[in-house]
Amino acid sequence: MDIEEKELAPAAPVKIKKYPANTKERFKKKRREWMRTPAGRRWRRLSSRLMKKRQREMPERMNRHGIVNGSNRAEAKEKWRAAIISAKETMTELLQSAAIPVPKTTDEMAAYEALEKSLIIMRSPVNVREQLAAAKIVLDFTKAKPAQKQDITVSSTESWLKQVIEDDKE
Repeated sequence: MDIEEKELAPAAPVKIKKYPANTKERFKKKRREWMRTPAGRRWRRLSSRLMKKRQREMPERMNRHGIVNGSNRAEAKEKWRAAIISAKETMTELLQSAAIPVPKTTDEMAAYEALEKSLIIMRSPVNVREQLAAAKIVLDFTKAKPAQKQDITVSSTESWLKQVIEDDKE
């Protein structure tokens, strides 16, 4: 066969290895047995030390706080940055429209910061429960609750008895 014939020759079919059904369990069993040996315990101790060292060196990389499922760290940072910018714009609009008072005392300043943080959380990539809780805080702070209308009628026992008798006749 020439080189050209080898290139044109059909490739050998790929054999797919079929593992028995209990292969995964066997591997797990072997690993469990290996972890009971001195070498396995040494490896486990070393890996936990390395993990703790990484957590000390890069704590921001070793957790997923603020990163919603389905997105990576870069996407989450961008969403948080947009939420912060939007919240700051909203706070300036609220101050300009006099919906909230200009903070003068430390208590008012703390309330202002809490409202700003609530706006950030409301617009950030967190779960819906936290967003709704933040929205409730914002609405409680910015919107007045509607006045409740109560129609109180004080009736005497005689009028109540008359009404009961009339109802029975009908």
